[in-house]
Amino acid sequence: MRGKQARACGWLLLLISCCVCAAQSKPAHIPTGVVVPKVVTLSDAKQSYALFLPSNYSPARKWPIMYAFDPEAKGHLPVDLMKDAAEKYGYIVVGSNNSKNGPITAQSEAIKALSRDTQERFPIDERRVYTTGFSGGARVATLVALQCGCIAGVFANGAGFPQSQSPTKDVPFVFFASIGDLDFNHPELVQLGHDLDKVGAISRIREFPGPHQWAPVEVVNEAFEWFQLNAMRKVLIAKDDALITAQFDAAITKVKAAENSGDIYAAYRQYQKIIQDFNQLHDLSRIAGVGERLKKTKGFAEGRKREQDEIAEQERLTGQIMVALNSSQDSPAERHTILASIDDKWQELKHAAEDPQGTSQNRVRRRARSQILAHLYEAGQSQIAKGNYSQGIINFELVSELSPKSAAPYYEQARAYCLSGDKKKTMRALKTAVERGFSEVEALDDPAFDKMKNDDEFKKLLLGMHAKN
Repeated sequence: MRGKQARACGWLLLLISCCVCAAQSKPAHIPTGVVVPKVVTLSDAKQSYALFLPSNYSPARKWPIMYAFDPEAKGHLPVDLMKDAAEKYGYIVVGSNNSKNGPITAQSEAIKALSRDTQERFPIDERRVYTTGFSGGARVATLVALQCGCIAGVFANGAGFPQSQSPTKDVPFVFFASIGDLDFNHPELVQLGHDLDKVGAISRIREFPGPHQWAPVEVVNEAFEWFQLNAMRKVLIAKDDALITAQFDAAITKVKAAENSGDIYAAYRQYQKIIQDFNQLHDLSRIAGVGERLKKTKGFAEGRKREQDEIAEQERLTGQIMVALNSSQDSPAERHTILASIDDKWQELKHAAEDPQGTSQNRVRRRARSQILAHLYEAGQSQIAKGNYSQGIINFELVSELSPKSAAPYYEQARAYCLSGDKKKTMRALKTAVERGFSEVEALDDPAFDKMKNDDEFKKLLLGMHAKN
């Protein structure tokens, strides 16, 4: 599938490259300094994107641009998140309202429309084109950069490279990734950081406290500042000594805090990144040899082992459960027997969400729980798409067991019930979803609910949701 994805996008990315080089400036009658939730593309009325133009935008000069891909096609989310950094550093930000997890063709069409329209409307600096995305959107953003050869940098959130591709020594872009310490993809990003270092790629993996999500605002700002540093090093923009000094001092403060707290391994990794980030930009003599000194300490070895142990523990916690869940898909009649065999591990993951302790062990358990939830969710949606509604419903029942307060699994069950023709159970699942906080009225426009459009109880539910919104 990944190989097909790369081939399917190849022609499109060639188009992006050509469009960037041939961009023409056209007047854009669009407000500046605010997020515009929906700009319909000139060539296709079905395609649109959220947009932010800096308040000092003028077609008289070229601008760097950030293309954003949300896995649920909510283009306004990344644009809202990045608008302040974009205003400060003068970036155009666009978020596709069509690209989302799913068919490759739909993603390709969305990227094509996004690229063509922005290149027609705005004067883009072809040397400073960036992509960003969250989860599946992060893989799309990275794939575009890998195939295009015209992307200066990638800002990946919650995921990294396409799963069939690994970094090579000729990575043509700088790579900034954010990952929550509770994100199930945490081990992937940790390993990716090491792989990027091995091939000499310019990269930063930024961890923050939190689950699988877009990076918080402070990390977004850090990413934009980091892209500015790299643009200065490549002499794409003028050197800003004040910004360089401020970032260098902040990095030194952070690394000293890690060292003073006893986290020697983290301090070593951060020292190495300071050398990478500020090479040719700042005097590094004051930290010369510090990294090598730390590498020889007991704390370094202990920290590296702890990192490896956490990755192995997540694999242990999820491995048997994933095998059992996959077996239950193949043998539905034996589902209860199969699930009973993993009940102790299942209960361990259930309790992890209820444990408020911030220990490394609990973080690993919560990552494992999230990984299982993601697996069940994707498998359930896949079963529903194939018409295996009862199988999909069972998957979402398991999701609701691991995440009892979540509304999402009940919404998905409602879709499956409706598609199978059971209106009574559809309404029961929808009501439960609303009780648990489901409020996305537009999600009920899904074609799966076409059979309910004239149902009085369904109409009443919609009215109640509109009233709350």
